[in-house]
Amino acid sequence: MAISTPFSRLACGVAGLALAAAGAAWSPSVHAAQLNNPGATGTSGFNSSSTRTYSSGLTATYAVTGSNLQIINNNAALSTIGQPAPTMFTPNIPASTGTTDTGIQLQTVGASCNFPTNAATVVTCANIGTLTISFSRPVTNPIVHFMGLGSVSTVATTPPTITAARVTHTIASSLPAGATMTLLAGAVNLQTVGGGSGEDLVNTVYNGTSCQTVIAPSTQLAGCGSLRINGTITSVTLTVGMAGTRNAFITQNGNALGNDGYMITTTVDEDFGDAPASYDASAAASHILDGLRLGATVDADNTNVFNPQAAAITPSPNAVAAGADNNGAAGDGADENGLTTPLATLHTGLIGTAYTLTPTLSGGTAAGRVCGWIDFNRNGVFDTAEGICSNVLAGATSTNLTWTVPIATTAGRSYVRLRATQGTQLSESTPTGRFDSGEVEDYMIEIKPTVRVIKNLNPTSATGRFDLRIGGTAFALAQGHTGTTGFRTLYHNSASGAPDLTVAQDITTTAINTTASEVPTPATTALYVSTYACVDGSGASVQTGTGTGTSVNLTLPFSETGAAANGRAQAITCTFTNRVAASALSITKADNPATRTSYTPGGSTTYTISACNAAGADPANGATITDTLPPGATLSAPWTCTASGGAACSAGSGGAVGGNLISLSATALPAGQCLTISVPVAFSSNPADY
Repeated sequence: MAISTPFSRLACGVAGLALAAAGAAWSPSVHAAQLNNPGATGTSGFNSSSTRTYSSGLTATYAVTGSNLQIINNNAALSTIGQPAPTMFTPNIPASTGTTDTGIQLQTVGASCNFPTNAATVVTCANIGTLTISFSRPVTNPIVHFMGLGSVSTVATTPPTITAARVTHTIASSLPAGATMTLLAGAVNLQTVGGGSGEDLVNTVYNGTSCQTVIAPSTQLAGCGSLRINGTITSVTLTVGMAGTRNAFITQNGNALGNDGYMITTTVDEDFGDAPASYDASAAASHILDGLRLGATVDADNTNVFNPQAAAITPSPNAVAAGADNNGAAGDGADENGLTTPLATLHTGLIGTAYTLTPTLSGGTAAGRVCGWIDFNRNGVFDTAEGICSNVLAGATSTNLTWTVPIATTAGRSYVRLRATQGTQLSESTPTGRFDSGEVEDYMIEIKPTVRVIKNLNPTSATGRFDLRIGGTAFALAQGHTGTTGFRTLYHNSASGAPDLTVAQDITTTAINTTASEVPTPATTALYVSTYACVDGSGASVQTGTGTGTSVNLTLPFSETGAAANGRAQAITCTFTNRVAASALSITKADNPATRTSYTPGGSTTYTISACNAAGADPANGATITDTLPPGATLSAPWTCTASGGAACSAGSGGAVGGNLISLSATALPAGQCLTISVPVAFSSNPADY
């Protein structure tokens, strides 16, 4: 007689099985399937139930009814019956001899199923009792593992008299209804029947007690293998039947089948994140699949790999390399769809203000929680202070997660984690560890440094308009009082969305040098005195230069992480203030000699134009000087301009011989200084020209 033990549930995790051959010991490496913890509560015997707990907190309860099916041992070694090997199961459960993992040992009463006559060689008893497996929460596609389905007895006659018995299981009901069975890879002498409504052995004449070796007088192996229960369920009830074959009636055995003992356990899949290993240093974030999803889909991770029981799994089996992009196909797959990538722009100018992500949800059947973490300080850990949670109702399709971006923020590549569960088990302090429902999703995000330019006018009603520039690029055109570029991001790549200004420097290692500037529009003719003041996010002055002018050099420092996070130093605001200039300009013209009162046709002269700014006035930088000669007078040579005391002409000379226009500007005209323009003139000899 072979007895098979039920496995509790296996879920995805972070360790693997090193299996060489049937009966080989498994060695922990990277696991992805979770087995129930050793031990059980409840009762054994007929009409009994026993409960086994998983490391995630999920429980599975096995209950039998009727007087022909009993729990013999609710904590029996998986290798107790049938000589199972790990490779017979999906995932490869540690069922070899010598392992300490346990499950439920069941036994049928063979006397409950009798051959109808002495001549009969086949018997089927469709219902000798029920086995119900129920879970403390819904689970998606749980897998039931059977070990050692089959028993055999023989009497040493000539030829030997053989009677073989086997147990069958048919789905009687599930909650919700509609569950079916699918046979998984590796099974030995096991099949589904009735369109997936039940299981039976493939070869039934004459099955033995071992799944590895046919032992005479048996001619077939016992049944071992894994059957997935398709659907998201909280329970499934199996009608337990018996069937058998014999080659002859013998009084010693009578017409009753022999008892059949077997093992059973259940495993379920888990979902893992894919952030770098440092984020799961103590325990990887994992969720047993139960129908609740972030976005529209969720996948089961590493379904063929076994997880240890109580030991924490670390790191995630999907962890990407530190600093790698894990979004979409670059991570663990397209099921990361609770958010659309690239994520909403996160930049240092948001420090102290709100940042919101709105994950979508589906499949929730109970109230629950959604929590998110952003590694603002880029220390490779999701800190409790970086978490935010939101309660959701059953059936919710989205929720808002809103952070106040902390002072401890710094620019560069970082990561976001979302977790959703049914119930209230999640909190800001649980970015890692196992949960018995929901999903975890991780995303790459890049926190970008920023520069902002603001325009002020004095008086505010002044009509001057200015283009505001960062790094030579105009981000706001023709701005008046309170005009602004807004915060503009500077970054070296577009992996998380294009920055406003692409720069060569990677701020995680190298400071970014740039400029802030203003340029008056062509329609701005009034003279303004321009000053600037630049501060970082803390309000500290970071400007270079005198504070007077229309352009300033800026440096965004390279990033510090952890407690030294310097994101506020990477958010610079420059305010340019333009005050209408209170200059005191005067223009005088003088002939040479100054006493000249008459001019002779065909003659010549030289006169001077003096443009002066009175002492104590604002600089008249940009002032324009124009003069048009009267009819009959033309330039006999280019005019010339001289300046001193810090004044400067826009050109040292200009105008063409025969022309009549003098036009230039004062590049600089400080208070108390003048420009002197000498104009050589020729008078026409034709009286008609006058």
